[in-house]
Amino acid sequence: MVRKRFAGLLLAFGILSSLPLCAATIQLDVNSQLAYQNAQNDNLRWKNQAIQREAQLVRDGDQYLKNKDYNRARSSYQDAVDLTYLQWEIKGDLVTTRKIDEKLNTGNTVKARKKLEGMDALIKADKQAEWKKVATQMLKQADTFATQKNPAKAYAIYTQIVNAGQKEKDFCDAASVDQAKKKQQEILKSAGDMLIDADKLLAAGNATDTLAKLNDYFTAYDDLQDMVPDLKDHYQKLAADPVVGKELREQEVRKEMTLADAALTRGDYVSAMRRYRLAARKYPETAASHEAADKIEQLNNDPKVVEGLKKQEAESDSRSLFLQAESLRNQEHNPEATELYQRILKDFPETTYAPRAQDALNQMGAQTAPAPTATPAADNGAGQ
Repeated sequence: MVRKRFAGLLLAFGILSSLPLCAATIQLDVNSQLAYQNAQNDNLRWKNQAIQREAQLVRDGDQYLKNKDYNRARSSYQDAVDLTYLQWEIKGDLVTTRKIDEKLNTGNTVKARKKLEGMDALIKADKQAEWKKVATQMLKQADTFATQKNPAKAYAIYTQIVNAGQKEKDFCDAASVDQAKKKQQEILKSAGDMLIDADKLLAAGNATDTLAKLNDYFTAYDDLQDMVPDLKDHYQKLAADPVVGKELREQEVRKEMTLADAALTRGDYVSAMRRYRLAARKYPETAASHEAADKIEQLNNDPKVVEGLKKQEAESDSRSLFLQAESLRNQEHNPEATELYQRILKDFPETTYAPRAQDALNQMGAQTAPAPTATPAADNGAGQ
């Protein structure tokens, strides 16, 4: 009986002593479930925020790409690929107190990665298209200069295209570069052929035609020579030839003779004589200089020309004096101006500037005639 009672007490004590432990275990399970649910909610919220951020980065990248702002596009896509977000670490049903970084792998992630992979090819294609567009415009401009017989400007533009092609081999339009090179060679051949023709004419002893060919070459390709030293050297060698030099001097004198003849024809004796004199003394060893000297002698013996020359020179000299006087008068240097006006009246009374000088003197109230010379005083001792 005692044993049964003792056993009962022990059983009762055991049951009573175990009650607080069971309550704590139940409370712990409830807290774990709450923490797990909160962690799940946090993780879902953070992930959704990351997905939204990633979608915005991809949209930004697409807009930058559309505007061909490749640096910003690349940056946006890269940020989308590298985007991370925080997550509570969950092991089984337990939540730790540690947070970890996670990366997305959505459709936008895949899109951004592909955009990055194709970015270099896209940039290259765009640069190639732009390069070709600019090169086409430059070729058109150069062709226009070539048509207008301005080979130097055309050659310079073709050279720019060729040089740019060498520096930007990855982006250049090979067809445009090849076309520019071809045009370059055409210009060089045309210029070189003219010099070769000049060589042949000189070898045949035809100095006149040689010089004419060199003049044509110089007119067309003078500016080009600074860009192509070989052409310049060839031209200078021909121009320095004694036969060519003699013919060149002869033609320079004849050019002056032609201008002098034209002045004589229109009755401008002053200009005619000035040019004949220049032609006579510029290259006295030439035949044209001898002709100029003969012409001067002929004109000096022609009364009509002598009289006309005298009048025109007087008119020219009086004009020069009048302009000087007017300038002095405007500066209020009246005594000096008066002297020049009076000189016109004295030395060039028949010119058209004499009346104008008189009018100026009248306006200034100055004497037109020189002051009378003072007579010597009578000798006080005369007649004594």
